[in-house]
Amino acid sequence: MAACRAGALVILLALAGCCRVPQTQDLPLNGVLRGLALDGVKRFGEALNRGACQSIYDDASVVLQGLEASAAWRHECERMRETLGSWESFRLRAVVATGPSTVLVDGTAVFAKGPCHLGTTWNVENGRARLFSLYLLGPAGVTTIPAPWPGRRPRLIDPPLRRPAVAA
Repeated sequence: MAACRAGALVILLALAGCCRVPQTQDLPLNGVLRGLALDGVKRFGEALNRGACQSIYDDASVVLQGLEASAAWRHECERMRETLGSWESFRLRAVVATGPSTVLVDGTAVFAKGPCHLGTTWNVENGRARLFSLYLLGPAGVTTIPAPWPGRRPRLIDPPLRRPAVAA
């Protein structure tokens, strides 16, 4: 009986090792993904300076577009432009693969009105980095795109739940 329990324990431990979810440090970051993500940050800054908020949104990941309405993105983008001034440079702190084709770029964005902490996540699709999320901590506070869900973590369901019709 003890031998059966020991055998079952060994099998469970082996299965647990096989089903381990890779941690961020386990994911390799190749030069191509790194370069595409850094190019995405550069394109983001250039578009911001041109006032091309809609083009940033149009070029973003479909996930970001699904979680953030175009009008809400344009409002936040214009607010960033007004509050921070023009984009001057970006000082890289870290580039980390967070998935097979997802890259986090973290650093300091220097704007005309001062530096801000900027974290962006990029989905690399068809040889191009597409903005997946943005976190900006600056003089005007925190900007998070897509906007966080108050009081709870987002629960993505495919297909989305149907919401009951509201009587007028």
